[in-house]
Amino acid sequence: MRFTLQSSTPRSPSIQAFETGYRMPKILIDPESTSLDHRFAIVKTKRTDRARYPEGCVTVVADADAALAGAVAGAERGLHPAIVYGPSSSSEGQRLYYLVRWLA
Repeated sequence: MRFTLQSSTPRSPSIQAFETGYRMPKILIDPESTSLDHRFAIVKTKRTDRARYPEGCVTVVADADAALAGAVAGAERGLHPAIVYGPSSSSEGQRLYYLVRWLA
């Protein structure tokens, strides 16, 4: 099985628009994976300087509008809209999402 640093799977135009000019952290991407993908999400965190977040802090949503709306509604609870990649299993057995980009 061969792994690459660039995803060969096509992304939706809305995700491509948000990724313009941005480089994701160097992580291994398996183009044959059926579970790993770029996703819109709401991330619950006080620290926005981290590169990855545990699955319990990430809520996957349908699109960018849902992520933005959910984060506005929960701003006082530390909710932030983002594009994430995952879920991926860590060496400690946790499932993680990698931050691709904050939406706001």
